[in-house]
Formats: sequence, structure tokens, C-alpha cells
Amino acid sequence: MKKTTKIEKTKRFQAKKRTGLVLFLGALLTLSACSSAADTAETAAATTTASASGTQTANSTTTAATATTVPASVNPSGRTTADLVTLDDEDYAAEASADATTIALGGSGASIDGSGAEAADGSVTITAAGTYVLSGTLGDGQIVVDTADADPVHLILNGVDLTDQDSAPIYVKSAGKVILTLAAGTVNTVTDGQTYALNADGEPSAAIFSKADLTINGTGSLTVTANYKDGITSKDDLNIVSGTIDVKAADDGLVGKDRVYVEDGTIGIDAAGDGIKSTNDEDAEKGFVAIRGGTFGITAGQDGIQGETDVVVDGGTFNLVTGGGHENGPEHTEEMGGGFGGGGFGGGQRPEGGMRGPGGTGDPGTGQGPSVDGSGAASGTANTGAAASDGPPALPDGAQPEDGGTPPALPGGASDTAAAESGSDSSAASGTSAAAAETETESGSMKGIKAGTTLIVNGGTIVVDSADDALHSNGDVEVTGGDLQISTGDDALHGETNLTIAAGKVDVKTSYEGLEAEQISIAGGEINVVATDDGVNASEASAAVEAGTGSAAEADAAAGTPETGTTGAETNAADSATEQATTTVAKAEVGTTASGAATGKATTAVVAASGSANEAAADASADSATASATDTAARGGFGGGMGGMGAGSAQLTISGGTLTVDAEGDGLDANGSIAMTGGTVTVYGPTGDGNGALDYDGTFDISGGTLITAGSAGMAQAPSEQSAQLSVAMTFTDTQEAGTRVDLKNDEGAVVATVTPTKAFRTVVFSSADLQNGGTYTVAAGQADVVTFTVSGSVTTWVDESGITTGNTGGMGGGRR
Repeated sequence: MKKTTKIEKTKRFQAKKRTGLVLFLGALLTLSACSSAADTAETAAATTTASASGTQTANSTTTAATATTVPASVNPSGRTTADLVTLDDEDYAAEASADATTIALGGSGASIDGSGAEAADGSVTITAAGTYVLSGTLGDGQIVVDTADADPVHLILNGVDLTDQDSAPIYVKSAGKVILTLAAGTVNTVTDGQTYALNADGEPSAAIFSKADLTINGTGSLTVTANYKDGITSKDDLNIVSGTIDVKAADDGLVGKDRVYVEDGTIGIDAAGDGIKSTNDEDAEKGFVAIRGGTFGITAGQDGIQGETDVVVDGGTFNLVTGGGHENGPEHTEEMGGGFGGGGFGGGQRPEGGMRGPGGTGDPGTGQGPSVDGSGAASGTANTGAAASDGPPALPDGAQPEDGGTPPALPGGASDTAAAESGSDSSAASGTSAAAAETETESGSMKGIKAGTTLIVNGGTIVVDSADDALHSNGDVEVTGGDLQISTGDDALHGETNLTIAAGKVDVKTSYEGLEAEQISIAGGEINVVATDDGVNASEASAAVEAGTGSAAEADAAAGTPETGTTGAETNAADSATEQATTTVAKAEVGTTASGAATGKATTAVVAASGSANEAAADASADSATASATDTAARGGFGGGMGGMGAGSAQLTISGGTLTVDAEGDGLDANGSIAMTGGTVTVYGPTGDGNGALDYDGTFDISGGTLITAGSAGMAQAPSEQSAQLSVAMTFTDTQEAGTRVDLKNDEGAVVATVTPTKAFRTVVFSSADLQNGGTYTVAAGQADVVTFTVSGSVTTWVDESGITTGNTGGMGGGRR
């Protein structure tokens, strides 16, 4: 497996983890400073928000509506295998020509009838183009092809058993092309030894090794036992037209440097390394895997199918097991485990564009999901993950500081300063630990299907049980058809840049995160996702944020530019100071711009000060933030969202299809914005208040389709006020049991929308074209009417059991009903 230079998952996870810790520590320190600043809270808050385009008071927030920027929907490329590969007529030739040379193998020698081949020292060397029919047994020798002719060499295996103890039993040193035909009704075996006598180039490296294009056709069978390294390797193109091929390899199964193309056939691979791979990383037009059809059973210690550039699947039936399956997936350290009961900091609904309060999935749950056997039968249990010992501290269960009181102590002796998170470890600073992490990540890729540039699925039935991502691309992933059945210990579908699903069926039975990319577009298809963390995660492609790596410019890009005060996009001064603190700490961790440590006021106490941050402005913002936070804490305590981090560029766009998500983390998570113009989306969100069924940092603009979510209340969000379609968000006083049906009925008693959540919940959100401004509606739970209200004035109407409210009233919540 070729090692990659990207550690995308590790970098993104560490960046999110650090940001969460800084926000948490900053908020605790802000609360601890509240008592000393309470007398000036009202004045400071007013002064701080004066420069914002919106207006702000202690109890309410009014921000200017901003148009949602929705990028053009990512359209599938439309590429198929036909765009990549066209075979020659000779690649389909399976019959012997009239002038074919016959080679009868006899243990340690051979009898040759015809021209172009000679036998010596237990081996046969073919020196001219033409057709050669081989049969018999070769106990310890080689079939060598070494010709300067441009015409092809056609080898017909008519029942052979080839063994070479110290080299490749079939070794193509030079030829224009080699066609290897498996004669009808024959069984052919090729076996090598555990050690090779290599040439100066380190060749050969496979039991069947070709330095020329290699095509395999015919209807017979071929069994390759590769004890040294790879099963079948071509240093140019490897084409499989037909045949039954079984490979057991000490390293990789099938390797084609310039390409691997499979048109049909039945292929079984058991490889300690990768199953099928193409490795050319020097030519953007090569290094791809294209599969038009066939039946594949692949068990691989590392990646199942890997293309250095593209992987395109038009059809076929696949059963892929990598890294021992999803139960052997990586242990995931949760970002801010446990949840906060009331969820987040500050009162009321989390403002649009603001960053959510720190929170994560404390217990990812068992997430029952199937492993896959050869028949597609399902059984097994998902990887539950484990929290790392160095994870950020969480508030003890039920803890909530008194108004103006002292926040609870950090558990486990955790320091309340930034030093513990400043990257001061000498090995990290030198880049040693980062290099070790990269090596570990590179050597441990156990993905189902992986592409370096673009992964396209146009059709086929693909069953994946992978320890690592099921379908992964360092660029784009496109699904335009097919039936995907996925069990994974990490992401189900992951594209570093774009993920597009236009048609087909995607059934994610168990995963850590379901769908992940910077730009996610769902235009069609039937998608079901079960995730122990986020169901759908639109997040920006990672930058160099690991300790000790990256340049100052990369640090700035990863952390953002420090602000000197609030802007119109921010909702309060505390948010601005929090973002400023987070930015500076992020840079300090990168180890490129931070130069020393200094303490400031409120949230700036956790900032490792640097010359790239405007310290005076940070200090001033912190003063105002302290006063504002004091007033908020006195009025609301722990409640809704935290707000303040600028929205990223990530985008989730839904224009069609059916999407159902069951997530223990966030259901739909966009580190940017969400736009929905069509389709049907149902989200069964988390039961803990540290995550939400919806989580977006920018806006959620809905203008079509049907959206239904159910989940916890502490971090609940609904579509934005800029939306053209109305929404209703209902928060229950007590937790509702799983299986409780919730109906939204109009004034005639007709059900406008309904949901029966599969797990406990306190908040439901309905958005439908059937909702009308001025209409009167009733929410019923368990067939009992709970509240009746009239939609008026707001795009999203928040209600609880008392009637219309000004926002999410989740808070701590009551007991299970």
C-alpha cells in the first residue's frame, strides 16, 4: 500500500478537540470572573455591542438577516469505466491460433512443439511474439517471457501447476503485451516461495509478475498462492476480462501500476495488504481502478480496493472485509464527552452563526450493526469506542453553578490554565510525535474502497465491513447508483472535498460518522445512516494543525484571523472574545506563531499570547465579555448555545432523495451552513444534551422538502429565519420515551407531520410546505394533545407545553416520562 502524506482524520479530530477544550476552559474562567464584574455588566454589555450591525440586550438578540450563500450543487461528473478504458480485440482472444506452440511441462523440464520458446534448467523462456499453449507441472522453475517484439504474447494455460521456490513462476521481463487465457474447463495453479532472488530493481515482487501490459481472460480458473509478496502484478496495465481467479497473498492481491481494469469474472482475494490497487502517482491520467462488473470477495488486512488517482465502479457484486471488519475500528476519543444536562452556556436558543457550547457524545452507544459474511448475512455489534485519558474535563453530573458562584473544580486534577494544552511537550514541538502519528496513520489504512482523487460508484451491489472508512477519497466521492451496504468502524462515505449522492441506495448499518466531506450534496437516492457520532458531517478540509507542524501561514489558515472586537456577524461580545481566545490558542498549538504565555481577563486567561494576536483588543473584549457573561449567567445559567465562532465554508445541500439518520452525536452537522430545497429528511438525534439533531454554525435555509428531527433539548436547533419554508420546534418538559408518536395536526385535526422516534427525546422539529403562516396547530404526543398554538410572525415557531416561546427552552430537563 502506498503511504499517503495526508493525515486528514487525525488533524481534523485534534483541531476539533482542541477548540472544544479551549471553549470549555474559557467559559469556566468567564463564569469564575462573573462576581467581580456584576456591577458593570449592563454598561459593559451595551458598550461592547455598540459596533455590531445588530442590536443586543441582556435578554434578547436581534441580528440583521443575511442572505444564505448556497454554492452550486455539486454535479456528478458522469464518468464511467468506458471513459477510462477501451480494450483491443486481442485482449478478448481466447482460442489458440493454427500455428500455436505447445509446451508440455514435465516436473523439471518441458517438451516444446513449435518455435519461439526454449527450455533450460527447469524453466521455459519465450523469446518471440505468438501463441503458446502450456500444460502440465513445473516443480521448481519459471515461465519467462522476454521478447523485444511489439506484438503480443498469448499464453494459454491449459491446466498447469507452476511452482518456483525463489522467484515468480510466471515472469514477464519484456513484451509488447501479454494475454493470459484460462482455458475452458481447466484448473491452473501458481505458487511461489517465501523468499526471492531479486534483481537490482527489486524485482520480481509477485507470483505472476509482468513488466508489460497483462490481460487475463478465459472461462477456466486460476489459483495463485503468493507466499513472498503480491499475487498478480503488472508494472503497466492489468486487465481482467473474465475467468475465476483466487489469490492468497502475503501482501497485495492484484496490482496494476498504471491501472487495474476488471470487466467481468469471479475474483476472490485474501491478502495481508491491499486487495486490489493501482499505484502510479506520477501521471494524473494513470493510477486508477476501473470495474465494469464481476463478482468480488475480498478480505484484506489493509485497503480492499485502492486507486492512487480514481476508482470507478459501474457494476458488479462486492463483499469487502478490511482490517478485520468494523469491530476492529479505531478507538475514538470523544470531543467533549458526556453532555452538560442543560447543554451549552448562556440562556435561550443558540444564535445562528454562533458556535455551539462544548459537548460531545459521552457514550457512543452500542449501535447494533451487522458484520458481513459471504452471503451478506448480518450479525455482530458495533465498535463502541473509548474515551482517551487525556480528554477534556467535563462537569460532574448534575453540576450547575449558583448565579455568580464558583464553577465546579475540574475533575482529575486537570489544570485550569492553557499550559496543559499549549503543545509544550518537547517531542511534539520538534515534530517527533507528529511524525509518529503520521507513520501510524499511514500504515494503518484499512478502508473498503479508497481513491486518491475521485471515487465514483455508478452501480453494483457493494457490501463493506471495514475497520477504517468504507468509501474514502482524498478528493471527491460520487454515488449515482448501486446498492451500498456498509458496516464500518470509522466513516461510511468520506470525501475530503465533495460528497455527492444523486441516486442509488446507501444503507449504513453502523459507523462512527456516516457521511463526511466539506461540501455534501444529496440530490436523490435512499440513504439510511446509523452513527455513534455524527450522522452527516459537513466539515472543512483539515489544515496543518498538528503540534509542531505547519507554517505560520498554515496556522493562520487553520485557526482564523484574530479579531479586535465584535462584528455584525457575531451575537455578543463574549462570543468575540471566545473566538479570539480560541484562535490564539490554536496558533500556539501549531507551534509557529506563539512565542510566550500571558494571562488576561476572563476568557483570555487561557490564551497563549502571540505577536499575531491583537492583545490589547483581546483584553478589552474580555472585559466586556466578562460583564456580559455575568449578566447572562445570572439570568439563565447553563442553557442554550454559546455562539460566536464564525461560520466555516462547509455546506450540506439537500435537494432530493430520502435521508434517515440515527446518530448518537449530531444528526446533521455543518461547520458552515445547510440548504434544503427538496427531499425528505428524518433525524433521530442524540439522547444526551451535548449534541443536537441539527448543528450548524452558519444558517439552515429550507425552502422545500420535509424535515423531521427528534433529539435532546440542550443543543437543539431549527431552520433559520431566512428560510422560505415554515418550521415548528417543540420542546417537552420531560423526556419522552422511545416509540412515543408525535403528531403535528392542523385546526381540522388532520396530521400535517408525524414521527415516532426510535429512542428517547425532548425536542422535535417539523418543517413542511404544508405549514401555513396564521395557521393553528396542535402537537400531540402518545395520542394526547399537548399544546395548541398559532403560527405567526416567525419562520420557526418554538413552542413548549405552555405555548409559544422565544427560543429553545431545553435547559436541564425533567425525568423520563
